[in-house]
Amino acid sequence: MTTQPAASEKPVSTEPSIRWTYPFATKDKKPVADPQTCYSAFGLMDDGYYPLGVNGFPHGGVHFGAATASYLYQADGVQCIADGEIVAYRIDDAYPHLHFAQDGKWAMYSTGFVLVRHRMTLPPAPGTTATQSADEMQMVYSLYMHMADWSTYLADGKLARPWWWEGVDAYRIGSKAHQLPGHDGSPGTAGAFVWTAPKTGKRVGFLPEGSEITINERRGQWAHIKTITAGTMISPTNGGVFGSDDLNVPWQRPDSHTPDGAASAHEAPPAPVTSEGDWGWLFLPHLQPVKEPTGVGTVVIPHVPIKIKAGTLLGQIGEYHDYERATPLPPRPARLLLHLEVFAGPEFSAFLQKSRARAAQSPADQRTVFVVNAGARLVPAPAPANTRLGVRGPVAKVTLMQCPASGPWVLVQALCHAQGALLVKDGPPVWIERDKLATAGNGTPAWSQFPLQLQAIAEPACGLIHTSSLAELDALDTADKAVDERGVRWWRIPIGNAKGQPARGWVCEKGHPGTQWDSPWAWPGFEVVDATGISLTDAFRRALVVTGVADWKEQREFEPSTEAINGSALLLRLERIVAALDTDKRNSKDAGNVVTARALRAALREPWLAQELSHIIMRYESEWGGDMGRWQALTALMKNAKQNWQCELERIRKLQWWDEVKGKVADFPASPVVYHINPVALVATFAIARKRRDYDLGKLSSQYETGGRGPITISGGQGDPGGVSYGSYQMTSKTRQRDGSFIIGGTVQKFANSPDFPWASEFVGLTPGTPGFSQKWRAIVSENTAEFTRIEHEFIKKTHFDVQIAYVKAQTGVDLRYHSHAINDVVWSISVQNGPSTDVISTAMSNLVIAATETRAYDMALIDAIYAERGKKDPQGRMIRFIHSSSAIQDGISHRYGSERRKAQEELKDEIDY
Repeated sequence: MTTQPAASEKPVSTEPSIRWTYPFATKDKKPVADPQTCYSAFGLMDDGYYPLGVNGFPHGGVHFGAATASYLYQADGVQCIADGEIVAYRIDDAYPHLHFAQDGKWAMYSTGFVLVRHRMTLPPAPGTTATQSADEMQMVYSLYMHMADWSTYLADGKLARPWWWEGVDAYRIGSKAHQLPGHDGSPGTAGAFVWTAPKTGKRVGFLPEGSEITINERRGQWAHIKTITAGTMISPTNGGVFGSDDLNVPWQRPDSHTPDGAASAHEAPPAPVTSEGDWGWLFLPHLQPVKEPTGVGTVVIPHVPIKIKAGTLLGQIGEYHDYERATPLPPRPARLLLHLEVFAGPEFSAFLQKSRARAAQSPADQRTVFVVNAGARLVPAPAPANTRLGVRGPVAKVTLMQCPASGPWVLVQALCHAQGALLVKDGPPVWIERDKLATAGNGTPAWSQFPLQLQAIAEPACGLIHTSSLAELDALDTADKAVDERGVRWWRIPIGNAKGQPARGWVCEKGHPGTQWDSPWAWPGFEVVDATGISLTDAFRRALVVTGVADWKEQREFEPSTEAINGSALLLRLERIVAALDTDKRNSKDAGNVVTARALRAALREPWLAQELSHIIMRYESEWGGDMGRWQALTALMKNAKQNWQCELERIRKLQWWDEVKGKVADFPASPVVYHINPVALVATFAIARKRRDYDLGKLSSQYETGGRGPITISGGQGDPGGVSYGSYQMTSKTRQRDGSFIIGGTVQKFANSPDFPWASEFVGLTPGTPGFSQKWRAIVSENTAEFTRIEHEFIKKTHFDVQIAYVKAQTGVDLRYHSHAINDVVWSISVQNGPSTDVISTAMSNLVIAATETRAYDMALIDAIYAERGKKDPQGRMIRFIHSSSAIQDGISHRYGSERRKAQEELKDEIDY
């Protein structure tokens, strides 16, 4: 039965939670929302499966290559999967070449890698604020193996390079930022902002894309400009003037001019923006290194670990050719391959136990993983429609009731004619299919209650435990998620039944038998398997047997090894997974429940089995360290390829780096026997700790724009440069140009012309701001209040809120959708009143002296900073951002901002899930 503990006050952690992301975006460059995207991609690879490789050896990572590019966008390089610190890396000068002496073939491969340390900290126990003890923190490491060599970057100057390379003092400006918008709202040219100081500084200038600089100091992700070797600094604002003109540097403004170039005979010259000779600071992730980093060809251990964020570029994927891809001629780049793995040291076992115990205490808002246990039954399909529209008479009108903006069904009230023009209800509200809303009328099938009901759960039952993060569920297609009249959510998910056959059904977030919400710290579905007893020799012998390579004599000779491996905890666990695979999808060679690479590849394509595979936490010796004796012991099994195997052993030696790191990096495991965790499953589980809160927005704005009167509100327009304003968010009817002239129409004309506005024909020939337009507006709203409110809200979200969110992210790198609901409501209000491309928020964020963490403390400070920037006044007491409005309008806005700020802070204070 679904259980959710009562919500409680979140304790304050002394360690910030880290953010997680997948190493690549989807093929269409969107963030991965479903881990099955990666698992399906792995199912196309011909090697690199987790936790068992094609050679029969335990394998602690996953592979990305040409095949996974069918699902994932890999051309821009691999990004870090979580916030952390780079503690070691190696960049090959050029890929080493391996010469197979026995037959003269050549192969190339990368020994390059990046090792990142991540600190996972348990959420504090409810009711505690004390500093957390060391056993509540766990260091995990993500390894990115076979990265591109330095010659690859030299050969293609357009390839993105990591900003964090050590020893680089020359950079080229990239295109990740744009100038602040000018008066016309245009964002201007691409490039990078120049700041007066790291993090807390002000924008002093802008360097266009392609400019080049040298630096003389680094502070974390910031670098101080020494010289500008190519390009010219310009104004940070599109259309603005840098200094008095673009030829002057910040400290050289003429004494007789103000910053904007206007004559100022009666005023003292402005203070220089920076001290003489000081060009300012740049944000390194917006730059491209143009010089070779230090330590190429060696393992580099930074003196101070390099702090990076989830999503930071770590480098491009490198080459790795196995024997099958070796060529008689010297090798050329032909096979890109990334090996990605995550591992933790011996203390992980105790940490896991403590993590699960802490999760059992977690409040409801921290339980963000939905668990469907084996044996749970789902609702296979919606019930058949049991009524229709027009039961009491011909339908004259169908009104949309207050219900979710998306989902397969909507709640409506049908009205029919009684006598004359009188309309009466056609019975109580009913549910109809959303795609029939536009044509709903007599005879439209309907449901008297929500089409999904828990009483309808039925076979087949879920064959294996199935977990989904809330982020995964929210990312499902619109047709696969619904919300009933109580606001309870339903999702249609894929499962496998006891026979290994695919099935789909609906689950309900509340009260669904056999389900529950868990904290990610419960590690739901994960199981530790100890594989340290598996020897490579036995594993290889078994592989030769099950793949049919061993002859009959060898099969008898290898029987003890085969039995030993088949009886290991790892193979027994994998056997249970393979047994659940539909026999039609298992190759005929894989009779019974035999675990082979072919069977694992098939399992990766089935979501319920891929999840089972990925939730194995395997304790085993890393291939990047340890005694070479276990590899040398395989020589006797190589038959006629022993000479080539000796060459392969040399490659294995060169790939190992463990001994060069241990003892030099704090907390790094001394022994290569570690706990391997599937990186995709780890991200899928913990990425949901970040929750988007860009929902149910606009209340703050609507309250202050219209006093909560809704879309029927029309302003008088006196003293307002935007003219007569319409609707819940007071859309303008005219737009002021830079030359002081106005264009009639404004935002409200765009709304009336938008493709989702169903009453466009009613406004043909009517001009916004005129009595005729206003009269028609009121009539349409009166007849279609609920639907009009929904369409108006969606228009503002697409054209204002979403645009402002994207703008802030482009300028600051911060996605405010993951901050508090109060902040999102403030963003909505600003985008409505100040415009979708305003720099109010980005400027306020740059004015703060604290990091933009997803915390209540930061959001409180940001709200104050936003309203300070929003209401900023010039020396004459005029509001800078409303300089063209009348004094009465400015006074009203100033009063509003004081009240709105307090209301936003109260909303933040009352949030229980942030």
